Amino acid sequence: EGYGVQWYREYLKKYAQLQKKREGLILKTLKKKIRLAIEANEPLRHKSEVNVLVQIGSVHTGLSHALKKGGAEVKSEYETYPLIWGFKSEAIRRFLFDKEVSDELIARALLEDVVSTALRERISQIIGQPISWTRFEDLSRKILKSMGVAEINRLIETMRGGSSLEDGLRSVGVDLQLIRSPIGKPPVRLVRPPSAERGPPGR
Repeated sequence: EGYGVQWYREYLKKYAQLQKKREGLILKTLKKKIRLAIEANEPLRHKSEVNVLVQIGSVHTGLSHALKKGGAEVKSEYETYPLIWGFKSEAIRRFLFDKEVSDELIARALLEDVVSTALRERISQIIGQPISWTRFEDLSRKILKSMGVAEINRLIETMRGGSSLEDGLRSVGVDLQLIRSPIGKPPVRLVRPPSAERGPPGR
């Protein structure tokens, strides 16, 4: 268990380092690419100002900060407001900004990563419509933030024993069948057995 958390910590740290390099490359080449696009387009060459759309993941707020610092007028838009990052995204962002990342956050991010595909598909089936990744991260966080390390370990052990994801979540007090209202309306309700062991509170 400890090995898995430490391995995943190193994986996310290296991933964040790659994203930093990616952001640096974007900043280094963006002006040149914009200039080439303008030179290749007759109507754009005669405009005093040009708006540029950059579609990139919400984790990359450092990119918008750097562009603003360089004098660019930047407006960021997100699919959902308020934007709530999933545990994996939160851990990556903390690494990007050189902040402390707790083992509990890493454990929740690892669980989120492992179950995300199956959980997203099951939630889409239950609510009767596809769910975007941004909205899924919000809902997934509401589900997983209720779990301490002891419950995460119990969920993993239950699934190792052959139980489905839905049964595993029910064993730690989460009933996916209660998620039938439109996403973003009432928060996910948890049915927690009174005897459920709790790990230390989350960040």
